[in-house]
Amino acid sequence: MDTELASMSDRIHVLHLDDNEQFLDVVSTFLEEDNDDIDVTTETEASEALSVLQNGAGVDCVLSDYRMGPTDGVDFLREVRAVDERLPFILYTGKGSEAVASEAITQGVTDYLQKEHSADQYDLLANRIRNAVDRARAQESLEERESMLTALHDGMRSLMLAETREDIAGETVEIAVDVLELPWIAVYLLDESAGVLRPEAFISDLDDVTEEPPTFSGGESLAWDAFVDGETRHHEDVSEMEGHDAESVLTSELIVPLGDHGVLLAGTTGDDPLEAVTGEFVETLGANAEAALDRAEREAVLRERDRKLEEQNSQLKRLNRINTVIRNIDQALVQASTREEIEQEVCDRLVNVDLYEFAWIGGYNNINETISPRAKGGTEGNYLASIDLDSESNPIQDALHEGEVGIVQNIFEDESMGSWRKQALKSGFRSVATVPLTYEGAVYGLLQIYASQLDTFDGDTRSVLAELGETIGYAINAIDRKEALLTDSVVQVEFRIPNSEDFLYTLSKRTGSNVDLRTILPQSDGSYLIFFSITDAEVEDVLASAEESLSVSEAKLISERNDTALLECRTTDTNIATTVADHGGVPRSVSADPNGGRVVVDLPQTADVRSFAERLTGEYPSVEFVARRERTSDTGSRRSFRERLDDHLTDRQREVLEAAYFSGYFEWPREKNGEQIAEALGVAPPTFNQHLRAGERKLFETLFEPDSV
Repeated sequence: MDTELASMSDRIHVLHLDDNEQFLDVVSTFLEEDNDDIDVTTETEASEALSVLQNGAGVDCVLSDYRMGPTDGVDFLREVRAVDERLPFILYTGKGSEAVASEAITQGVTDYLQKEHSADQYDLLANRIRNAVDRARAQESLEERESMLTALHDGMRSLMLAETREDIAGETVEIAVDVLELPWIAVYLLDESAGVLRPEAFISDLDDVTEEPPTFSGGESLAWDAFVDGETRHHEDVSEMEGHDAESVLTSELIVPLGDHGVLLAGTTGDDPLEAVTGEFVETLGANAEAALDRAEREAVLRERDRKLEEQNSQLKRLNRINTVIRNIDQALVQASTREEIEQEVCDRLVNVDLYEFAWIGGYNNINETISPRAKGGTEGNYLASIDLDSESNPIQDALHEGEVGIVQNIFEDESMGSWRKQALKSGFRSVATVPLTYEGAVYGLLQIYASQLDTFDGDTRSVLAELGETIGYAINAIDRKEALLTDSVVQVEFRIPNSEDFLYTLSKRTGSNVDLRTILPQSDGSYLIFFSITDAEVEDVLASAEESLSVSEAKLISERNDTALLECRTTDTNIATTVADHGGVPRSVSADPNGGRVVVDLPQTADVRSFAERLTGEYPSVEFVARRERTSDTGSRRSFRERLDDHLTDRQREVLEAAYFSGYFEWPREKNGEQIAEALGVAPPTFNQHLRAGERKLFETLFEPDSV
């Protein structure tokens, strides 16, 4: 590239002053004809010659006679030095002397040559001129390079301190402007998403670029080609190049790729060439800009990685705190004996998390789809009393309709807050999570958690809260079932089932016999072990019918007395009894006859019977409500005994006792031995015996030594 730039400024313009016009013509003829790189301008008057210099004619060397009427060459030298101290000046005279030469040297003459009329003399003169100009140009180029390097060094600090691509582009243009006097300097950066080079920073004196310069895209610009090839391109005449901007007034253009980041452009207009030293500076500046962009990109990647790590650490810490609270809540749920204890414990423990300011739980009435506060913890500032819980648009309604955790990360902006936004902001809340409390499709209420900061509830937190909502729903369901099992006073609800696809009802229709569920034991693999009795039926027909059912994997006869047979089967389908239990009820009796069947369910006194009935009919559309009645146990002793026994037995021990009892293990002779029952339960015989013995001991201990329990 240096050779290309240098070729534009190799010609030498000589200003020759002599009062002898004939001599001027001879000298100029010899110089121009024998030297293609020399142009000569002649003057006979010193004043005219001085005007040529002052008018900026681009003179590279002055050639002057000594004796010229009223003015001599030394006087003219003084005047030239007043205009340009470094312009090469050759005193070319026929009447010189050592004294003249000495004075000329004192005034800063570049060279001194005696006139002679010979071809060799003019060759010598041309060499003297060329040497003088080359030295001057070399000195000027050296000084210009030093000046540019100084400016580049001074600007590099700001360039290397710039953090963003945009700042680096701006600093690069500023450094170039401080050093160069060019009409067009610009930095274009790659827009990867659009696949174009966009002008990021530029300085322009061009008439056609007053605001935003054009973008460059593939196959349509010289800049793009240089960028893709990764090679510096210098175009002396851009108008001759395919792909140039037809509306541009640039004459020459230098394009320096900045690695994978973009390009640095420098251009001139008119007849002004792009000097070699200018090109070198632009290339050096481009290399430094590329290094700065590489460094900024690496630092940006590191900053982003650090930011993500910090964010992940923050999320992890927050999740750890939340998980700790959740574990504490789980422990509290196990110990809680009432729904009120569960709900208040949850609220109190949640507000122990640093960012959570307020938590409350509302009971849900699915009949009229309303929420009423039941428990709260933290600081609310009269918030609940100030909002309309029955409004149609609020985060609670959204969470109920979606059936999942609702997150509002920015209460300022999220429209789902509806009419609650203003009061929430007044209370200092900035984000909120709404958690449905559900179990097996039943909604037991809503939990809302308010935080004082934006973006508190991320995706991981959402998952944890969803799990918490199910855990609370399960705990409330278990409390309801326990109350129905153990309370002296329950609400007993009876339903008629005219039609059902449950196995027991299908079996009753096929055999024409009455079927009663005795007990049902959930298994770890998701199946159920069912014990049922059937009256006035051929056992072989019952077993055959059971085996025809796709959901039954095995069916066995346990015992047969009079006209009633006790059987066992394993099924993978849920049934109406398990559905009743999942919704908080206790199935007291489940019977089927060829015309349908009946289910009697115990519910706690606090249960919403209508809501329970609607949930049941939602899964079994044919179920018909028959009756509701209050039931009180005959004596409190039976409830007290069962309560103590339930508290004393483990789930596994109770399961083994029930399986053994309904399998005829305690009959004589035994209708099923321990190995057979263990196989049905999916445990080893020793494990069965261990749990059976422990269960028997606790049963008799509860019966005979109640004070010790």
